[in-house]
Amino acid sequence: MDLDYPDFTLSSYRQLIERLNSRWQILRLCDAFAAPFKPDSLILRHDIDISPTLVLPIAEIENSVGIRATYFVALHLYYNPYHPNNANVIRTIAKMGHEIGFHYDSTLYPGDQPSPEHNLALLDRHIQILQEICSSRVISIARHNPSIAEEGDPFKTAVKYNNAYDERLFQNTLYISDSCGAWRGGGLSPCWYEPRPERLYLLIHAEQWADSTDTDRMARFEIMRQRAMSEHDAFFNEVRCVWRNHSGGSEHDERLRLLKKSNE
Repeated sequence: MDLDYPDFTLSSYRQLIERLNSRWQILRLCDAFAAPFKPDSLILRHDIDISPTLVLPIAEIENSVGIRATYFVALHLYYNPYHPNNANVIRTIAKMGHEIGFHYDSTLYPGDQPSPEHNLALLDRHIQILQEICSSRVISIARHNPSIAEEGDPFKTAVKYNNAYDERLFQNTLYISDSCGAWRGGGLSPCWYEPRPERLYLLIHAEQWADSTDTDRMARFEIMRQRAMSEHDAFFNEVRCVWRNHSGGSEHDERLRLLKKSNE
């Protein structure tokens, strides 16, 4: 496996995380705030943008290796964290010892309107909802798509939650991300330097890691899309079954059949 630019397979992730774990103290975001973010430490973070189910294999790999990461769950994206399947996955991840954080969209908290206090109260309510879903305390937050957002971050400072983009985390810290299935610059090569970087902050989008060796980013995107769509197909198959077997539907169909027969 190329440790500098690993492919996005689950087997590669296991090898990568084992190697990282041998060289760095891997932390959740809450750990980095609970005590000083010390040298030779690595924050491991995952943003769930598409589906909680798709990230479960990565959480299981980390659990088997004996490490814990932070998983940021959204309430505003296309997946429904309240759906029993998703909620069960989120709780399962939390029970492994991984941290569940809130992945928020800053457009839901528009600037200073109606007031910063109102936005903070709304954030509190959203976090309370997520806590009910995951059955664990939520103390960390991360903004969704900060690189393309036009609005300022309403929770960058002066909030009681740990912000994943707190400037203190980036002081003497090398930040590496696999956003959009792309390794920037030297990829993960700085992780193996001697002397090593003082601290690392690694953002992995776990949904795009799967049992596929296709190196084309958009081909991997299509695989990820199909995996996510299979969940939607399963939902619509359940709905189709209800439509076919619902007593009211049968009554309607029979009434329509008799009406057509009478008009012949």
